[in-house]
Amino acid sequence: LAFANGTVFVADYWNNTVRQGSPALPMMGSPQLDGGTIRLHWTSVTGWQYQLQAGGNLNSAGWTNVGNAILATNEVVWTEDTATSSANRYYRVQLIP
Repeated sequence: LAFANGTVFVADYWNNTVRQGSPALPMMGSPQLDGGTIRLHWTSVTGWQYQLQAGGNLNSAGWTNVGNAILATNEVVWTEDTATSSANRYYRVQLIP
């Protein structure tokens, strides 16, 4: 179970426990459409770099970078994609070590 503030609860069946934490990996929020621009955001760690990528399907090996890498300056990163294609477009965020 995940909440908008990034808190995650996981049921540990074998130990009869519910654990609370925050994921180390970015969690994307709901995209917002503004005309031909898609606004995207995800959780982040200040000082870490992230790269937004897009692909035509989830099984594709052909993911392409959307813009440049982004250095997080707070706990949420916002960016935009102005893709004009009407085809399906899927997004992922990669942490850059």
